[in-house]
Amino acid sequence: MNAKLLGVHVLVRENSYLLPRCLASVQAVADEIIVMDTGLLKETGRIATGFGARVHLFPWPDDSAAIRNAGLSLSGTAWALVLDADEMLLHTGAKRRLDWLADTSDTAFRVQIEHVMGAGRGHRIYSSGVRLFRAASGFRYEGIMYERLTAPPGDRQAAEALEQARLCPLTLVSGGR
Repeated sequence: MNAKLLGVHVLVRENSYLLPRCLASVQAVADEIIVMDTGLLKETGRIATGFGARVHLFPWPDDSAAIRNAGLSLSGTAWALVLDADEMLLHTGAKRRLDWLADTSDTAFRVQIEHVMGAGRGHRIYSSGVRLFRAASGFRYEGIMYERLTAPPGDRQAAEALEQARLCPLTLVSGGR
């Protein structure tokens, strides 16, 4: 078993002012935090390293999937949890909340996402998506904007894992500046 269980991968474009909230929400559960910095804002690196994150500069190529894939290639953990800087993990309370990952045979999990519309206690919309998966599964992102996670070409088992991914007990909150 990999000694490092969970890596959190964060894409930062123009919203580094939300990065402290994002990183604080995952710091207690992540064995590794990788921040992919597009270089649009100079304070991103300083903020991220303050939370113990590894920061990698990846100039904005007008292709979010390319940046996400570059970040995944740097993973040194068994599992990857993928976030944007304007998202945060709903407080889990303790690292043991993720211990089940070490024993599961699943390859991928859907995560519930609570989208906060507007400032403060605005309207909320709920969705879910595959955001937690085995880092060595070969999954890749496709799509310039609104990228989606895909299985390696011809890997039917991986494609089925994505299609049949169960909902895990984690919740992300998106937005709510």
